[in-house]
Amino acid sequence: MKQDRFKLIAGVFLLLEKDNKIFLIRRKNTGWEDGKYAIVGGHLNGNEKASIAAVREAQEEIGVKIKPNDLTLFNIMHIQSNSERINLAFVTKKWEGEPKNNEPEKCDQAKWFSLNKLPENLEYASKEVIACYKNNIFYIELGWDQKPDLIIK
Repeated sequence: MKQDRFKLIAGVFLLLEKDNKIFLIRRKNTGWEDGKYAIVGGHLNGNEKASIAAVREAQEEIGVKIKPNDLTLFNIMHIQSNSERINLAFVTKKWEGEPKNNEPEKCDQAKWFSLNKLPENLEYASKEVIACYKNNIFYIELGWDQKPDLIIK
């Protein structure tokens, strides 16, 4: 009998950065880390490039248009939380439009925060991704024992 292969969930994060600030959204009604600030992001759809998923999520969540070539991959995270997944984190400093809360049913606030003065109530994975960005960490494994297991700069 043929056994099904293990499958990972793939996700993307997107940091919009300007003037040493990043744009965060506060989650609500999602069932995951509601009431906490998070980076823009989501899951890949089937047959979708990661860069295109990041562009799509930015348009859906905060109403900005980004060209895939304006994205820079800065982190890969292998994480165990409510499921096992791989997240690819991108950053951009170039987009069209003013970021805003484009999904009020899933987010009750969206605003800029200084990289040096972030809100205390950050969603777990977002907090780690921002730390990786600030410390130039390209790969991290998280969640098996609630602390970083492997960090590669």
